[in-house]
Amino acid sequence: MHAAPDRVEFDASIRLVGIVTLLSLLAGSAAAQPHDAAWAQRKIDEAHCQAWAQGQARAEYSPQLRQAARQQEAMISSGRYSSAAQAGAGLAGANIALLQLAQQGREKELLEACMIQRASQREAITTPPVAPRQTPVVPEKGTPVRPKEPCASGQYWNSTSGQCEKF
Repeated sequence: MHAAPDRVEFDASIRLVGIVTLLSLLAGSAAAQPHDAAWAQRKIDEAHCQAWAQGQARAEYSPQLRQAARQQEAMISSGRYSSAAQAGAGLAGANIALLQLAQQGREKELLEACMIQRASQREAITTPPVAPRQTPVVPEKGTPVRPKEPCASGQYWNSTSGQCEKF
């Protein structure tokens, strides 16, 4: 029993679409590998730098934040509901908010500095060093110096004897 001609054409077109899709995926993934490695390295650096920057900023701002929280708690727990106590608690809360914003700004600053440092370290590792300039060799006194004119036909310069010699 044979398949209907329209069924054969449908199967062939599905196969063609599948093959083209597979080839495009393979070609795309082969071209994306270097990008993926660089992206992954940036993500690793970013995670490391983020953790470091967050820890540094917390260490810098935690004493001030603790002090502001103690002030706010003192105002609230005093039991006085006067307008002055409420204003003091509100100011302490505003101070906490400003300190948290400053801490976030510092985190961002440290993160950017860390990422720049990581990128420059990676460049230094991947960039080949420049060869040092070679200074010309100056012959010592008594060392024969090659004449400015070439040796005659059938002769060559012998640096040991300091003269032209026959082949």
